[in-house]
Amino acid sequence: MAATTRGYVILLIAFLLLVIHQAALSPYPRGGAESRPLGQRIKVNSADAPTLQLLPGIGPSIAENIHQQRLRIGAFHGPSDLQRVRFIGPKLIERIDPWVVYGPVTGETDPGGRGQLLK
Repeated sequence: MAATTRGYVILLIAFLLLVIHQAALSPYPRGGAESRPLGQRIKVNSADAPTLQLLPGIGPSIAENIHQQRLRIGAFHGPSDLQRVRFIGPKLIERIDPWVVYGPVTGETDPGGRGQLLK
């Protein structure tokens, strides 16, 4: 019986190591469902609410707040403009900043060289 238990333990450990290895090789940043593929950034001044929800920590409510603020005030020119949106503070700005492009951007690639742009 002890040999069988030992076999199950070894099998479980092997499985866990495989899962950890696959997670480390994933093209997605850690963070679960709110993560996005690396190399894609979002133009905050033209993205619709569903696209804004791809940003980490941005759900339907904050996405709608961003959209409404953009309609009322106009384009966001930097993090300080975006921080004026209700429920967006310094920690959330820090979290989404790598994924956001401010101001008007033309072309299909990011001028900063960080990857493809979405909307």
